[in-house]
Amino acid sequence: MICMIVKIMNKISNLSIHSNNYIILEVNYGKRTKKSIEEKIQHKQEVIDALETRIEHEREELEALISEQKRKDVEILYNFIKGSNLDVYEATEALKNYIIEHKDVLA
Repeated sequence: MICMIVKIMNKISNLSIHSNNYIILEVNYGKRTKKSIEEKIQHKQEVIDALETRIEHEREELEALISEQKRKDVEILYNFIKGSNLDVYEATEALKNYIIEHKDVLA
């Protein structure tokens, strides 16, 4: 069995491994220093900045996916029109007429 040694706050005062392969750790946490209000404000600003950057990247990825979907949709329409032996104008007119005739069903 592999034993892992974990340092908690870099202050391990005693470590012992028993015959049953479990580890006992004694940790000295020491006194924690409180952050000043300025440090807290700076930290929150850094968190917000990081989140804004991530949101920007996620929006860029979303826009790329939407563009890819539009290209696929156009390709499907192009292939359909090409296979129908109609030109773009004739296909557009046929689609307009279909929509007008079936507007009650399509609504």
